[in-house]
Amino acid sequence: MDFIYSAIGKFLGWLDGLTGSYVLALFIFAIIVELLMLPFGIRQQKNFIKQAKLRPKEMAIRKKYAGRNDQPTQQKMSQEIQELYQREGFNPMGGCLPMLIQFPIIIILYNTVINPLRHMMGMTAAHIEGLVDYVNTTFSQAFQSKNTIGLINYINQDGVEAFRGITEYTSDVVTEGMGAEIYDSMTTAFGNVPNFNLFGLNLAEQPTL
Repeated sequence: MDFIYSAIGKFLGWLDGLTGSYVLALFIFAIIVELLMLPFGIRQQKNFIKQAKLRPKEMAIRKKYAGRNDQPTQQKMSQEIQELYQREGFNPMGGCLPMLIQFPIIIILYNTVINPLRHMMGMTAAHIEGLVDYVNTTFSQAFQSKNTIGLINYINQDGVEAFRGITEYTSDVVTEGMGAEIYDSMTTAFGNVPNFNLFGLNLAEQPTL
């Protein structure tokens, strides 16, 4: 799974460098994903259309057995409906396949997009956790390790150098010597920081009224 996250993150990073904006990179990436998913969407729509055409015939079968709830009658009704589907070449589960394919893709994309510090900029999960712990403890900022866009924006405001103190920091999360590793990782990662600005707006900032 990390390989998939990393591959998508690097591609987003390439688009970010190409467009000069993380937001535009996401926009282009979304279009690419939609184009790739288009065949599945068309298949799903065709299945829905066929289902709608068969609905009157199916309802006629159900009406024929209305009011008879014994098991043999219900089985016979189900058999006739299945035979109808087979004659018409309709698979009632056909519309579910595109959704089953899209769902994990959406989850993967979501986790990649909300955490560019990990998947685009290359910091490890352990180093990010230590960085979040340091920032929360030292600067009283409330950051969640699963959404690091705000953290990136916060560090960008003062520059990585302002967080050199992490080299001497230890806690339950950051062991002795780990702070220096985190700082080195930050120095490398923030050389490839995404651009969250678009039309003069910093979209990494938390919106206010």
